[in-house]
Amino acid sequence: MGYDFVDSVISTEEETAISIPSEGVMVSGEFLENKIPGYQTLYTTGRELLTADVTTQAVGSQHGTYIKKRRYPERTIKVGFQLIAPDAGTLMQRFNQLTGLLNCKQVEVIFADEPDKFYIGTPAGSSVPDPGRNAITAEWELLCPDPFKRTLNVFEASPAEDDKTSITVDYAGTANSHPVFQVDFPGDCGYVAFFDAKKHIIQIGNPDEVDSETVAMSETLINTNFGG
Repeated sequence: MGYDFVDSVISTEEETAISIPSEGVMVSGEFLENKIPGYQTLYTTGRELLTADVTTQAVGSQHGTYIKKRRYPERTIKVGFQLIAPDAGTLMQRFNQLTGLLNCKQVEVIFADEPDKFYIGTPAGSSVPDPGRNAITAEWELLCPDPFKRTLNVFEASPAEDDKTSITVDYAGTANSHPVFQVDFPGDCGYVAFFDAKKHIIQIGNPDEVDSETVAMSETLINTNFGG
């Protein structure tokens, strides 16, 4: 992992007002700029278009090929940053502080330009600069075994007033999503079923129990003397 050294002279220990850059990185709910004096994110790479690995196979004399497998690999996001301090000793202290904050596993990471999205990943470590410098630029990496970004805006979909049997979900994601179904019944119910537009079905209960008869819930009491 490479980094460039930048000679800089800071005449005072006073820190300027904290400014979160457009690609600032929030780790575990806190921007690094707010945790480490003199730290600033310069750029990120690896958040762009995610390309699938596709395996194809030719069959006999047929034209073209057919797809055997399509999968998305893990994603690595690189974060370029600048770290400045009034002297080399303070720089090392701040660099060690950064290393400590990135010593985590499968953590939620949010970028300032996408505040409603997050990644789950593990920081891959950081570089240690040569002594005697008071300003550096470097990179650290975030390894995301799950390559997809997730949304923080989880929403609830309910049946429309004019159609109690249909639920419309406005899904604008780019990867498969799995909804959570929850049903509250005011009384006894034999079964419940959910259908989608392609007639896939999720069914819970017994469809034959439709007589509207109220059935008492069973209750079993067990008295066990543990320990003899």
